[in-house]
Amino acid sequence: MFSWTTGGSDAGTYNWQINVTDGYGSVSMTNFTVTVSDSTPGAVGGLASSTGNFYINWTWTAGVNADDYDIQINGTDTGADVSTLYYNATYSAHASRTISVRTHNHTLNEYSAWTNDTTTIPNNTPVLTAIGEHIVTGK
Repeated sequence: MFSWTTGGSDAGTYNWQINVTDGYGSVSMTNFTVTVSDSTPGAVGGLASSTGNFYINWTWTAGVNADDYDIQINGTDTGADVSTLYYNATYSAHASRTISVRTHNHTLNEYSAWTNDTTTIPNNTPVLTAIGEHIVTGK
């Protein structure tokens, strides 16, 4: 048995030949092909956000070879090791937050680069509803 640890740069097809010689001059030879796939996790794509008065919802598209996603908000690990393609959180009005997302491949124990997005909860225009004519009296 022959084995070695591969990395992303090893991806490709290799034609190998192994020769074995015994002490009496006999030679045995075999040829075979080895294909190494790149399993390095790719970064998430399309990181985007939507907001409401008190929340930010982030979504993204899957990174290749990703088992799950690590999330940081403003550089602090959320403790979320999510397999979903979104992260939702509530904040105070007008809050600004930066999310950082990276993929994780458990088999290789490798991570992608961080992908970042900064979102601010915008000011919302007040909604005025007509209440008709009313007489307001004071003391």
